[in-house]
Amino acid sequence: MILSSGLGGGGGEQRYDGRFVHTAYFNRLQMNH
Repeated sequence: MILSSGLGGGGGEQRYDGRFVHTAYFNRLQMNH
């Protein structure tokens, strides 16, 4: 879900490093909740 969202959404973190994006999205999800 996170990977798909990253590729589809592509907010400001276009660095598909596999970990940077994952962590960034995870942090955002936790902060949002």
